[in-house]
Amino acid sequence: ALQNYILSMDQFMLALYDYPAEIRRFLNRLSDWVVEIIVRAAEAGATVAFLQDDYGGNGHPLISPKMWRELTFAHLKRFAAVAHEAGIPLMLHSCGYQMPFLQSYVEAEIDVLQSFQPKAGNDFAAAFRQYGSRLAFATGIDVQQGEWLSAQEVRQGIIDSVEIGKQTGRHILAMTHMMQYTMPIENVMAIFDTVQELQEQVTIPAMI
Repeated sequence: ALQNYILSMDQFMLALYDYPAEIRRFLNRLSDWVVEIIVRAAEAGATVAFLQDDYGGNGHPLISPKMWRELTFAHLKRFAAVAHEAGIPLMLHSCGYQMPFLQSYVEAEIDVLQSFQPKAGNDFAAAFRQYGSRLAFATGIDVQQGEWLSAQEVRQGIIDSVEIGKQTGRHILAMTHMMQYTMPIENVMAIFDTVQELQEQVTIPAMI
């Protein structure tokens, strides 16, 4: 995703095969730039490093997990190490299907994954059961499927997510995408009412 500022997605994908050595050099330089941003942000008072880099589509990764591991993993691990050395956690935003990457995120010592979209095929219960003691998830308010669910279904989905996340406390209740104008107003109200109700019952971190 970061490379999209310089290359379009299709250009980047083709370059992975046509110019692999050049792409590796580019990613190394990009990694140096990201590291500098993390360090300077921490020095300026940032309390978390937030990295946006999408790896998944609907039901599948954008590239093979093997290629992703070869090209991206070492950089992620470096970013986490730099953030931790600076005294702040690293939160990774990655849209789409994330299940194949979770073990690597844990190995890289990423602190929080956001946004973990159910619509893309992610299974929060299964992922949290396996990784919830080592990786925090910022998710649980499904604003994508919430556009066609009933208000009660939206409410129940939030409650179910909190029930899953409270097992280890490594859960930040957060929206799975940007809320769109097409969200029915009754579902919007259900989101806010449910979050407020839950916060009155128990202290939960929320990002809405």
